[in-house]
Amino acid sequence: MEDEVELVDIPSDSESVDDLCDSEAENDVQSLQKTKSATDCPLLLSAKEKEEEEEEEESEEEVEHVEKDGTWSRRNVPRTDFPFNKNSGPNIPAHAKTASEIFFCLFPDSLVEKIVEETNLYARQKNSKQEPVTKVELLVFLGINILMGIKKLPSYRDHWSSNAQLHDSYISSLMTVNRFGFFLSHLHLNNNNNEPKKGHPNYDKLYKLRPIIDTLSHTFKSCWNPGKYQSIDESMIKFKGRSSLKQYMPAKPIKRGYKSWTRSDESGFISEFQVYTGKSDSPEKQLGARIIKDLTRELVGGKLSCIF
Repeated sequence: MEDEVELVDIPSDSESVDDLCDSEAENDVQSLQKTKSATDCPLLLSAKEKEEEEEEEESEEEVEHVEKDGTWSRRNVPRTDFPFNKNSGPNIPAHAKTASEIFFCLFPDSLVEKIVEETNLYARQKNSKQEPVTKVELLVFLGINILMGIKKLPSYRDHWSSNAQLHDSYISSLMTVNRFGFFLSHLHLNNNNNEPKKGHPNYDKLYKLRPIIDTLSHTFKSCWNPGKYQSIDESMIKFKGRSSLKQYMPAKPIKRGYKSWTRSDESGFISEFQVYTGKSDSPEKQLGARIIKDLTRELVGGKLSCIF
């Protein structure tokens, strides 16, 4: 006789085994989970909701702020983006085509005449027996220095060396070695007799270089229209001689030299700069903030990325 088979009801997947929740409650839970997942996942948001969230995030920006006591803090400030509608690139006359013509846009004729005048004045003050400097001769001296920066030798005197392997016939034909040495020792830009003494309100560590610094600061800004994205950073001018302005920064590729702060755009062209003259008698507070304000005072619009 065959065994009798007992039929047992097996609950389906959609039914509760212990009858703790019915089908209506289960539907409510599922709908709640769907709503929550749609809110948490930005991919399920509508395009309008996504735009509203992005506008809300972009309306504020977290920035570092200097408090009155000198401490730094972070705060959210309203973000305002000004449209950048300026042309970027060279801003030189149309007739400036050759390298020398472009050079004189940055190094104007008035500065050359100033150097000639002050160099001859200094030579007279030193009772030098050398002939007065002329404008053409000074330009030749500047050109030789540029060429020496391309063709480097251990010493500038090697260009006039009797050794055929070192001798440069082109440079030696332009100026004698003694005349070149005279320029190196007598080149001046300001009258030493008018220099304010230390402690004077107008005392300036860069007094002897002030004419060329002021001129280049003007021509650098006027001859180039910077792009939208600019940065401010430290820059080192290599120098290993003796000077109270020389800085030592072991973390930089150029470790010894003159330090300056520069503002430049993506092209690398320096639009504005300040030479660091070292610590003053009283330590300056908020030096970084002051440098950024000075170098961005003339900026209108654009985006600035400050790097220190």
